[in-house]
Amino acid sequence: QPIFYIPANIDIAMLNDIDTLLNDGLDETIEDKKNIISTYQKCRAELSDYIKELETKFENDITFYVSSNQFENHGKESFMKFYELIDRYMVTLKEFNVTNAKNIEFLKQLYTDGGIFISTKKRGGYKYKKGFWLFKSCLECFQVKNGITNFYIFDGTADVYPLYEQDFIQIYDCDKYRKELDLSINFVKISTSKSRFNEHKEELTAINDFIQKSKQADMPLIMTYANYINSFKDTSKALAYFGNIKGFNEFKELTECYHIGINRYEPIVYFMMACVVEPWIYQYVKTMNIDEFFEEITNNKIDYSEVSEEMKVKMVMQDMLTWSVMADFEQNIFRLSIRDIGNKRHNEVNLLINYENKQYEILCRTIEARFSKRAEINYVDTPS
Repeated sequence: QPIFYIPANIDIAMLNDIDTLLNDGLDETIEDKKNIISTYQKCRAELSDYIKELETKFENDITFYVSSNQFENHGKESFMKFYELIDRYMVTLKEFNVTNAKNIEFLKQLYTDGGIFISTKKRGGYKYKKGFWLFKSCLECFQVKNGITNFYIFDGTADVYPLYEQDFIQIYDCDKYRKELDLSINFVKISTSKSRFNEHKEELTAINDFIQKSKQADMPLIMTYANYINSFKDTSKALAYFGNIKGFNEFKELTECYHIGINRYEPIVYFMMACVVEPWIYQYVKTMNIDEFFEEITNNKIDYSEVSEEMKVKMVMQDMLTWSVMADFEQNIFRLSIRDIGNKRHNEVNLLINYENKQYEILCRTIEARFSKRAEINYVDTPS
C-alpha cells in the first residue's frame, strides 16, 4: 500500500535522537556546531520538562490538543533560533540519517501548528507512552498537476481500504474476476481483547482447548497478538502474530486458521487516517474534548441518532476502524491455500471475537456482507 501520511510521536526519546544526530551528523569543521547543539539542547530540555509536566497533571490516560501558542514558554524561542542555524545543514543531516532529520521538520510543525498530547499508562494492552502526536499528509505526492504520471496499485483489498477514498484515485471494479471460494468463515463468540487476556490468562488455556477439540487440520495457522502468540506453541507449529503476517507465503499449503482477536490500533491511528481522508476533521477536533471523544470510539458509545458535525467525525473514525480492520483480516486469511487461484481444497477460517459487542458486531456483519456470496458464514456460540 502507498504511504498516504507519515505519523510522528514527539517524545523524549525522539528529542534525544535529534541530539545524537546533531553530534554525529555535523562535521567538526562546522564553526557554529557548538552553538547549534547548545541552542537545540535548551529547546530539548524545556520541551522534555513540558511533556513530563503534562503527564503528571493527570492520573489516568489523557488525550488533548495543544495549540502552538501554548509552547511559548516551552522551547519555542530556542527552537526557532536553532532552526535558522540548522536549515543550511539539513541536506547533510538527511544524508546521515533521514528519519531523525525529518523529525526536526516535525518538531517545527509542532511549534508552528500545535499537536495532540497523549499520555497512556500501560494498561488495556497498549504500551506506556507520553508525547505529542502529529502527522504529515503525503497526498500531494500523488496529485500530479501535469496529469502525465499514473500510479497503478495492485491491492486485493483496495475496494475496502479507507485511505483509497480520494477524488484522484480511480478503483477498477474487478468483481467479475473473483472466483467462488471453497471457504467457511466461523465467528466464534469469545472475548479476545488484549485487556481481557491481561486480566484472565486462564482464557488462553480455554482457547487452546477449544482449538484442540474443533480443529479439522493437524496443523492450523494460529494468528493473534505478539504478546500471546507463544501461548499456542503447544497447539500448533504454524504461528503468526498481528503486524507480521501480510506478505508471507509460508502458510500457503495450510487450509485452516484461528484468528484470535483483531489487529486494532490505538484510536489516534484512526483519527489520523480520518484527517487524511477528511482534512476538515483536524481543525474541528481542535475544539473538542478529544479524550472523551476517543473513549466513545474505542468502547463504541456512539449515539447514532445524534445529528451534528461531531457525529460526522465519529462516523468517519468508525469507518476507518471497521474497514481497515476488515482489510487486515482479509489479507491475513489469504495466507492459506485459498490464495492460490487454482486451489481445490476447502478452507476453514475461525475468527474468535465477541460478536455481541456492538463494534465487533459491525465488523462481523461487514465481513459477512463482503464474503456471503463466496463463502459459507456461521455464527458459533461461546464454546462450553
